[in-house]
Amino acid sequence: MECAILKNELSQRGLSISRFSYVIGVVQGDLSKALNGKKRFFPSWRKRASEALGIPEEELFPEYKKNILNPDEHYLPEYFKKVAQ
Repeated sequence: MECAILKNELSQRGLSISRFSYVIGVVQGDLSKALNGKKRFFPSWRKRASEALGIPEEELFPEYKKNILNPDEHYLPEYFKKVAQ
């Protein structure tokens, strides 16, 4: 999942991925992969990012909606998406 809102927010504030990764304590390569949808944006990272920017987590990461079947997962597996259709 690409984090479009976060990418846009960083751009508007003139924050580089390198600087922001340092601020939130995430390895730069991992943050870059998460921003581009190649790595999961872990809950602790989302929390730190939202706190650092002063934006509620739900607004910054709407693509990570809680899964009622498993609160620790923030996406529905493909199987359940197909069944739900």
